[in-house]
Amino acid sequence: MGVASVAGGLVVVATALLAGRAPLATLLGAAGAVVVGLGLVRPQAALLLLIATGPLESAVLIPDNAALTPVKAAGAFCFAAFAFDVLVNHRRIRFDRSHAVLGLLLALALVSSLAARSTPDALTTTVRYASFAGLYFVATQRPDRKLAVRIVWVLSAAAALAAVLAVRRFLSGEALLAGPVNGDSNDLAFILATTLPLTFWLIRTKGTLARIAVLVMVAAISLGVLLSLSRGALLALAVAGVFHAATERRHIPVLLFGGAVTMAVALFVAGSAADRINEGLTVKSHIASENVETRLDAWHAAVELATDRPLLGVGPNNFGFYYFEKTGRPPGTFGLRVVHDAYLDVAAELGFTGLVLFGSYLAITFGRATTAVRRRLGPPGLASAVRTAMVVAMVAALTLSEQYFPPFWVLGALATVLFLEGEPEWSSSTS
Repeated sequence: MGVASVAGGLVVVATALLAGRAPLATLLGAAGAVVVGLGLVRPQAALLLLIATGPLESAVLIPDNAALTPVKAAGAFCFAAFAFDVLVNHRRIRFDRSHAVLGLLLALALVSSLAARSTPDALTTTVRYASFAGLYFVATQRPDRKLAVRIVWVLSAAAALAAVLAVRRFLSGEALLAGPVNGDSNDLAFILATTLPLTFWLIRTKGTLARIAVLVMVAAISLGVLLSLSRGALLALAVAGVFHAATERRHIPVLLFGGAVTMAVALFVAGSAADRINEGLTVKSHIASENVETRLDAWHAAVELATDRPLLGVGPNNFGFYYFEKTGRPPGTFGLRVVHDAYLDVAAELGFTGLVLFGSYLAITFGRATTAVRRRLGPPGLASAVRTAMVVAMVAALTLSEQYFPPFWVLGALATVLFLEGEPEWSSSTS
């Protein structure tokens, strides 16, 4: 007790001295210490921090060659907090087939990285994937309804903030499309579009202020997707809307209401920023024909690479090094670093082995979401919203390379969290 008191006193004295010399640094350091302490005491807080980092990461300017990004840092902290909790509280670690699939996929990525043409690029991407695999693993260890709801709230709030920042850049003239400071507008649109069904689910939250906050988030996220002019994200939302209406007919009024809110916001912005929108549409139309040609070439090249190296592929984030070689385009002309199809991208960079593992993960988690819907597991309606969001992700992935972005892994974790409520072993251990 005496040692703790002395240590605490020294910390207070040191903080006071530092505050006089560098108040901002001291404040940031104190805030960081609070976050770290909270994460160690409550590992779920570290998990929620990682989830919030996903949509907001692109709002921070990050050098292309940065070894440490917000997602990687938050992922490492999340897993460290989880490991600390397991060691201190002697918690039992839970494994199932989805963890095995993700473990094999991560091992494959590591081996493929070592054989890649650019090992540093491959390892950088593999570490990013490891953060999301860790997210899934931690989230599915001690699942409960409250955790699922908290994930939805944190993800929706972070996505809405990211959308507001992107729309502000568009309206101020900083960007021709609603996009992030760091990264592509299509990537942000994918995150926003997959979050939207979950945010809609929050409308059933009790309390006038809470519902107003949810409507504001729905409007912001919808506007962010619309002004990104991402055709892949918009098409995926349309397909998912039809899917949800066909499988959950009682939700059709909510879908119509959401569509009306989105249209109202879109019309308001269209009237107040018509010139900016027309400029963005013009730019988008100019590159549309080139996009079609280059993407067809990329898809063909991806199939060739997957056929040439079916076991390991060319390595994560290494497709761009083969694009000119496989398409016959002269170096120096417009090229692509990704395939613009998540499934073909995985096949090219991790081989058909990786594609099978990735497909298995999607099949397992989508199946769990469907089981949760059928058995009415979790908070009412949430499983259905998660399944619809997964449809958005899987359809959008046909034209966007998003396998190393949060939605697939967050949505899969939510599906498993809800599914486990109906498992006898989990039910008996939490009763």
